[in-house]
Formats: sequence, C-alpha cells, structure tokens
Amino acid sequence: MTEAQSKCIECKSDLPEGARKCLKCGSRQDWRRFLDFGNTSASLLIATISVMALGAQNLIDLTNWFSDPERGGLTVKITSLGPERISLYIDNDGPGSVVFNQTALCSIWPTEKSSTLWVGVDGEPNKYFDSRYPTAKEVVGRYIYSYGDRSPIIVKSGQEFLHDLNRRELLIQNKDGINSNENEVKSYCFFDFIHENTSQDAIIDIVDSLEVSFFATERDVVKQAIEEYENIRKKRALKD
Repeated sequence: MTEAQSKCIECKSDLPEGARKCLKCGSRQDWRRFLDFGNTSASLLIATISVMALGAQNLIDLTNWFSDPERGGLTVKITSLGPERISLYIDNDGPGSVVFNQTALCSIWPTEKSSTLWVGVDGEPNKYFDSRYPTAKEVVGRYIYSYGDRSPIIVKSGQEFLHDLNRRELLIQNKDGINSNENEVKSYCFFDFIHENTSQDAIIDIVDSLEVSFFATERDVVKQAIEEYENIRKKRALKD
C-alpha cells in the first residue's frame, strides 16, 4: 500500500486516500457526515411526488407539514442502499408520536455499467477515488424500487434507531419526461408517514451517486430483480 492509499474500515480493501466509500463492499468511510439532517423543501417535494406519479391514496397534505406545531419531528435518512435492501436512520425529535409505514419508494436512474459513474485517477487505470451522477444520455430508464411491507410501526417522541427494509418489488419505466440534455440526473427515495393528529407527511432523501452505481443493469442482483419484474408482468398479463 502506497502513502496515497488507505484501507476500507469494513473489508480492508485498498482505497485511494480520501475515498468516501468503498467500491468493493459499499461501506461508507465516514458515515457520520450523513447525520447532518435537513428536510426537503416544499417545492422539491411537490415536484418529486408528481414525478413519482403516486396514487391518490398516497397524496400528502403539505400544509400540515409546515403549519402544525404539534406534529412529530420525524427524520428518515438513507445510511445504505442497494437493489436488495435499504438501511435507514430514523429519529423523531418532535413532541408527538408518528406512524411510519415501513415503506420506501426509490426512483433510481441507473446506467448500464457501474464504472460509468466512477471517477478515475489520472494515469492509473482501474483506480477510482470518487463518483458522479449520470447524464440523461447515460441512464437506461427509471427504475422504481419499493422496499418494506407497509406494516406500520409507531415511532415515539425521542426515539431513534436504525432500520432495514428489504426489496419488495421493482417497476421499470422508460426515459420519458427527462430532459435529454440534463447533465446530472439524481435519484431519490420517498418516505411517507402519519402524525398523531392523523395528518400525513413525507420526506425525500437524495441517493448518493456511488450508491446509484450499484444499481447498474450489468449487476447480477439487478438482473435478478429485472427477471422477477418480467415474470410478474407475464403473470398479470395472463390474468388479464
């Protein structure tokens, strides 16, 4: 190992100095930086829900989100994300309890190859130190991954914990609606919950660019998810 390298804190693989995440095992090298929380703005939330095209039963009462002083202060942040599961940090620092539906909807814009999004070291082939988001021309479509089983849990005031949700289903859409000249296409996850006063709420978290690369369609785990999706489509077509 040269002076310009370090070791992954989890799998001990060699990493370039200053790497944010291990390309081999996916573990973050400084996870505490993701505890700098902040809620998404209303305009971004409205735009994202519109793009996700959620059904009417999932529409959010945005006025309650910003005007209700008695609502819970739920924070949901992605600590790890892949095609098979999502790991979340959940914290309720508000005065009231919150019902979390144990569901995440993630709108992912994958590329064909993971390495497309890896930023290399000049003059050193196959060595990477960072990642980037794809351009509109690089993505293969919109892949909406759903995680969790929608079984509600109560998050009481002052409660915080880590929580994993396994992949439930995949929905594949084409690139319609995306600007073909977009130079940076970001992926995100959407979480909805209900306050103690029955008002609905939502949080959106942007997916790290390196984690987006883990959804590349060349990966075996993604191929398996696509195969499951195609099988479900065929079964539904037969029923129709």
